[in-house]
Amino acid sequence: MAFNSIGWKSSNILFNAIDALLGDPLISGAFDGASTPSDAQAWIRNTPIHVSGDVTVRATQAAQLVATVGNEGSAEAELTGVLATSWATKGISGGGVLASNKVNTKATAFIEFTGSAGTVDAGGVVTIAASDAAAIESHATVVQSAVVTNTAQGLAQALSDLLPVDNDFTTKSGTRSVDPGSRVRIASDYVVPGVVAGHVYEFKGSAAESIDLGAEDYSITSRWTDLSVQPVLADFYPNIGNLTKSSARAIGILIIMNDVRATSEAYLDNALVTAASLAVTADEVAQILSEATSTVEASGGSFKGGGTVQAGSWGAGNYPNAIAQLLRL
Repeated sequence: MAFNSIGWKSSNILFNAIDALLGDPLISGAFDGASTPSDAQAWIRNTPIHVSGDVTVRATQAAQLVATVGNEGSAEAELTGVLATSWATKGISGGGVLASNKVNTKATAFIEFTGSAGTVDAGGVVTIAASDAAAIESHATVVQSAVVTNTAQGLAQALSDLLPVDNDFTTKSGTRSVDPGSRVRIASDYVVPGVVAGHVYEFKGSAAESIDLGAEDYSITSRWTDLSVQPVLADFYPNIGNLTKSSARAIGILIIMNDVRATSEAYLDNALVTAASLAVTADEVAQILSEATSTVEASGGSFKGGGTVQAGSWGAGNYPNAIAQLLRL
C-alpha cells in the first residue's frame, strides 16, 4: 500500500485504503482533508498605488507528485521422486497494489479595497496573474508468477528440458543482485534493437553483479544469452508437459486512485485604475499521467490433463466502483 498527498490533511491507513477502494476521497473530504490546499498567494489590499512604471501581482503554483509503486511475487514448486509414488504438488502466487495519489493546490492573485474604493495609478502596465500547474505522475506495476514442476527420479533433466523456459526476474524488477545463470524475462515496453519482448535472457557473468534490469542492454552477447532461441528437447517433442498433475494459481490485483484538485483565481475589486493597460488573468493546467502494468503467469498442468492452472489479473483506477468490481472476482 502507498498513499501520497500534497495539500491534504494527514489521514490514517484505514481511511486512505477505503478512499482508494472507492475511487473517491469521500472519507478524507468528510473530515476536511481538502481544506488545506498547497496555496500560493500574492495580493495588495487597502493600499493606494501611485507609480510611474508597471505594477505586477503574480501568484504561481506548480506542485507535482511523482509516485512509483510495485509488487512482485514468485512461487516455484518442484516435486522429485519415484514416478510410481509421486504425488501432485501446487504453486500459488498472489499479490497486489493499493495506492492513492492526491494533489490539492490553489493560486490566488488580487488587488482589493475592502472599504471605500481605492486608487491604482500606474504609468505602465498593471498585471494581476494567477497560474496553477498541478500534476500527478503515477507508475504502478504488479508481477506475479507461479511455476509448478513435477519430475520423476532419473528423468529430472529430460523433464526440465520439456518445460517452458522460466525466469528469476523481469525488466520491471528494478535493481537486483544477479548471479551467473540467473534469467530475466523482457517486458513488452522494453525497446532495444535486437532484444525480443517475452524472451528470457541468461546472465553469463563470472560473478554476481548489481544490475538495473530495466536499463541493461541484453543484446550484448558477451553478457547475455537468449534462451528462447536455443534448441531444447521440447522443440522435437512438444506439449508433453509434467508427468503428474500440477496445480498453479497466480493472481495480481492493482488498484490506483489519482486525484488532482486545482484552483486558479485572479481579480481586481473596488479599485479605480489608471494605467497604460490592465491585464487580469488566471491560468489552470492540471495534468494526470498514470501508467499501470499487470503481468500474471501460471505454468503447470500435466500431459494427462490433470491439475488446475489459473492466472488472473484485475485492476481499477479513478472510478467509484472498485469494491463492487473486486467482489466479482
